[in-house]
Amino acid sequence: MNFTQEPIFIAATLCISVFFANWLTRFPWGKTVGIPILVIVLCAIFSNIGIIPSAMDGSPVYDGVFVYLAPLGIFIALLEVDLKSLKKMRECQFC
Repeated sequence: MNFTQEPIFIAATLCISVFFANWLTRFPWGKTVGIPILVIVLCAIFSNIGIIPSAMDGSPVYDGVFVYLAPLGIFIALLEVDLKSLKKMRECQFC
């Protein structure tokens, strides 16, 4: 098994990409893009360069990410939605 195929290396690389994407939101363009898109782009670049394997290679790390972490992240992101402001926006559109 190649070093880049090790689950701990893949998990560490994914964590570093999340940290770096969070750091990039300090810039105005980073806030516009958002952390999830930045993480996807960074991991796609890492995968295409060959630093980490793609999800199609069947690493157990990706199984855990797609089964547990991605749905949890979506749930946490939805908790930040202000439903009252969405209702006000909807009412104002029909004014």
